[in-house]
Amino acid sequence: MSDKLPTVVVGAGVIGIAIARELAMAGKQVIILEQTESFGTQVSSRNSGVIHAGLYYSTNSLKAQLCVRGKQLLYDYCQQRHIQHKRIGKLVVATNQQDMVKLDRLTSQGMVNGVSDLNIIRSEQIKELEPNISAIAALHSPSTGIIDVHDLLVNLLSDVERHDGIIAYHSRVDSVEKTKQGFLMHISVKDELSDTYEDYPLECQQLVNAAGLGAQSLARTITDFPQALIPNQFLAKGNYFALEGKSPFNHLIYPLPNSAGLGAHSLVDFQGRVRFGPDVEWVDHINYDVSEERKAMFIDQIQRYYPALDPSKLHSDFAGIRPKIVGPDTGTTDFMIQSKTEHGFAGLVNLFGIESPGLTSSLAIAEYCKNLLLSAN
Repeated sequence: MSDKLPTVVVGAGVIGIAIARELAMAGKQVIILEQTESFGTQVSSRNSGVIHAGLYYSTNSLKAQLCVRGKQLLYDYCQQRHIQHKRIGKLVVATNQQDMVKLDRLTSQGMVNGVSDLNIIRSEQIKELEPNISAIAALHSPSTGIIDVHDLLVNLLSDVERHDGIIAYHSRVDSVEKTKQGFLMHISVKDELSDTYEDYPLECQQLVNAAGLGAQSLARTITDFPQALIPNQFLAKGNYFALEGKSPFNHLIYPLPNSAGLGAHSLVDFQGRVRFGPDVEWVDHINYDVSEERKAMFIDQIQRYYPALDPSKLHSDFAGIRPKIVGPDTGTTDFMIQSKTEHGFAGLVNLFGIESPGLTSSLAIAEYCKNLLLSAN
């Protein structure tokens, strides 16, 4: 493989840009290919913007390790670059006695994962922190926070470009061939003047598939890649509803998690507004419409811990799509990050199923992928 050839990262979401940044800072010539007109247009811009602590994930899983590591990296980076963020903290609430076993289990799992600042508080303490919440107990996670995702993306991309990295928009990867030196990519690049696409071959030494919702489709274009290693993709739409007026909460408020997600929790933004979500709606294709028909379900879930909710002030807001690799009633699974060890293709890293806590883990995922690629040289 030739060090004169660039490293290509496909996908300009937070994961792709973070990986490109890490590789560029390690001295690699990096090109980011993005098929849309800008960065962060899909998963990265349509999530809750929460910096997670690392409570929910299986012991020794990539999600657990990379979330806890990524959280600290992200807070440090935000402070260094003056990116808007806040350690607002969160409460995971138990509203009945049956929830207490789950709450204790979640607390123990968080501590096993290395989250050392957790404590369970009772109803009296909850009322002191959150007078509008009805719960018999809550897990307090003070290191959970919120972040301005757009500001983060701008700073990460600035680092890439400062280290001579390049980003090419309107660049769609049609196919990839393995070569002796690396990969030959066939790209369709949009001509802005004629609004047509032109074929463009690009050779690269290493290839990172961080295409998010398009990761499986990209992997299928790689000549002779073992198709059995490409996981199925399931689209889990997450809808959000916004509440009129100032937030009634000082913290993020979470119900206990379910098999497909973390439940319809409250999200406070930097302007003091509150949203609830995401729920889980399994869909067959990408669309971002939020149906008012889902409002009744949101009201039911929210009123379990916020009984004073005025339903007339709750309105549909926005939606995102999680790129899951397991379907309904299958439970949870880990990030899937494939390298030569799994598929035998030197210089190729595929990232599948990078859902929550992908944003929190982004800088740690970047470290992880850099180490996979550099150790393969």
